[in-house]
Parts: sequence; structure tokens; C-alpha cells
Amino acid sequence: MKIIIIRWSMTLMLFVLPVPIWAMSSLPSNLQEDDLVGKIAPEFTLDTIHGAHESLTQARAGKRAMVFFWATWCPHCDEELKVLAPKLGSIKQQDIQVVLVDVGESREDVKAFLAQRHLPLDSFLDEDNTVAGRYSVIGIPTIIFIDEKGFIRAIEHEFPSDYETRFDSK
Repeated sequence: MKIIIIRWSMTLMLFVLPVPIWAMSSLPSNLQEDDLVGKIAPEFTLDTIHGAHESLTQARAGKRAMVFFWATWCPHCDEELKVLAPKLGSIKQQDIQVVLVDVGESREDVKAFLAQRHLPLDSFLDEDNTVAGRYSVIGIPTIIFIDEKGFIRAIEHEFPSDYETRFDSK
């Protein structure tokens, strides 16, 4: 039993813990997340798990959007997706788009993860972390709240129960 625990600990230290550092290595050092609030959301175009090549503008479709940066290996992301999932119908009724952006993983891994959890969502694939860098994502999960005009109104690291208020001008 002790050998299993020691091996698991070594695996965790060698392979899991360094991933967030590697995943965020392309971040600009002089930019903080809060510096983006009140500014136009940086445009991007990425592939999705369903094979589309789509832009943020297309995904938003002129509506308010929650851009959710996440990864399958992130336990906090998994928890926040569990909080988000039962609210998807209500969010859609309020004309809010949910835009997932997976950071640094393959299409197959992301597609399998979402299917296993029965989440009826597409996800952008930011395989080289370029978009996460443009948004100064310092950790995941990160949820960027964008209003209908394309301005970033708030940045959170957990799904707020009063998410509707995050679109208000600051």
C-alpha cells in the first residue's frame, strides 16, 4: 500500500503539478486579468471539437457570452462545469451564450470528457494556449463575461450564482 501511495505521489509531482505552469507559459508578464475589464474582448478563431473553424464573434452571435477557459485535467473546472450544467437552459433563455475554450488539449480528449459528462456543449480548442495568453488567463477555470457589444465586464474563477449581474457596466 505504501509503495502505491509513494508511486502516486511521485506521478502527481512529476506530471500533474507542472502542467498548470506549462499551460500558462505563453502569458504576457506585464498584463493582469483585471486590465481587460472594460475593454473589447480580443477576437479569436479556433477549431472546435465538432470540427468547425469558428470565431468568437460567430459564437457570440451578438449576444452576451460567458467564455469559460478550462481543461479536462482540472478538478476545479470539472466542479464548475457541474454547477453550470443544470443552468444551461436558463442561461440560454436569457440570451447568453456559453463559450467553452479548452486550454492545451486534444480534440479527442475534450470530446470524450464532455460526452462522458453528458454536457451538450461544443468547445473551442486552444491547443497552443495562444488565446489563453491573449486573455491573460492566470489559472483555470476562468470565466470571462462579455456584454452584447463585445466588452469584457467581469472575470471570475468560479461560476457565480448571480451571473446575470456580471454583464453590468463597471
